[in-house]
Amino acid sequence: MAPATTGHPDYERAFRVQQNTLEQLVVFVPAVWLFSALVNPLVGAILGAIWIAGRVLYAISYARTPEKRGPGFIIGFVALIVLVAGALVKVVASLALVL
Repeated sequence: MAPATTGHPDYERAFRVQQNTLEQLVVFVPAVWLFSALVNPLVGAILGAIWIAGRVLYAISYARTPEKRGPGFIIGFVALIVLVAGALVKVVASLALVL
């Protein structure tokens, strides 16, 4: 079951989509920026577009049937993990060269 707040079920689902996206933006924006600046801007843009597509699928699925929101979440989450991991690997590799 989707987490409940108060109000009409359609409102609650829209609210949860918005809140979840806002929570992920805190990680996504720095990750896509760092990945694009340090690793590859084209790949960063492609991964960013995949994340956005995943969030759109997540929002549509969640609004229709909350139990089926998984694929959109997974697409966005995998893109986010690749962005974070790529940026971290590049930072650590760069630090290893300096030290």
